[in-house]
Amino acid sequence: NTIVVEPGANAALSGRTAENVFADARWALLSLEVPESAALEFATRAQRHGVRVALNASPTLSEPLPEGLVDLLIVNTVEISSLAGSAWEQIEDLPAAVGVESVVVTRGGAGVDLFQRGAPVQHVPAQAVKVVDTTGCGDAFAGVMMAALTQGAQPQDALRQATPVILVTSAADAQTRLAGLQAGADDFFTNPKQKRTEDYITGRYG
Repeated sequence: NTIVVEPGANAALSGRTAENVFADARWALLSLEVPESAALEFATRAQRHGVRVALNASPTLSEPLPEGLVDLLIVNTVEISSLAGSAWEQIEDLPAAVGVESVVVTRGGAGVDLFQRGAPVQHVPAQAVKVVDTTGCGDAFAGVMMAALTQGAQPQDALRQATPVILVTSAADAQTRLAGLQAGADDFFTNPKQKRTEDYITGRYG
């Protein structure tokens, strides 16, 4: 897994955008491949319009999040360690400690954990797979989870829909992934109720 980022236009991005971008939106998904200040400014504006905010904190945050700015934080074990310390697993209320409502921690072969304020930890195990390339696994996971949340799924159900996507992404190289998208994406996305993620994966890769 080697990712080289040339910021280019991303480095010039600000959090200011047309107001109509928030029309009818339920969630905004942000990452830190744009300036952190721009992402946080956009999050502030989204909340003013009643849009919930998810942050895929990759690369990691440089400073703690303002309390209540982000609803859902998506991180891997390295990223949560930088935010909450190496003993983050021992923190009684992890979301409260980092200032959000929910935290999703992706743990590679150990699966995915969902931490919510006032609720038991939800764990979804990883399926065994021969890993080819882990590049983009986090992005694919976050995208499917947000699609499920936008359609009204509860966080724990969205987590179960998104976790199998890691299997598909890590078990294929870039060329295979592209071929799969070209062959099946239209059918998958135009029939979201009939073709849930698990069925799509089982049918195409099972």
